[in-house]
Amino acid sequence: MTFRSIVKYQSQGCFHFINDEIEFFSKADLLYVKYNGQTKMMLADQIQLARDFEEKLKTRWDMGCTTQDH
Repeated sequence: MTFRSIVKYQSQGCFHFINDEIEFFSKADLLYVKYNGQTKMMLADQIQLARDFEEKLKTRWDMGCTTQDH
């Protein structure tokens, strides 16, 4: 079974505004992630982290500032 999913996101703060996307897809029963022009195979612990992050996004949405310090 193969799939492809694109997650589009927006981050904005006082000093930045970002529209971007992360692509997840499967190939030969392996899961890959593509971001910023790079494609990498995801390991089991990375897949679990992505699932945990997805659950947190479903339960919390406070529309707060996402300013990044560089």
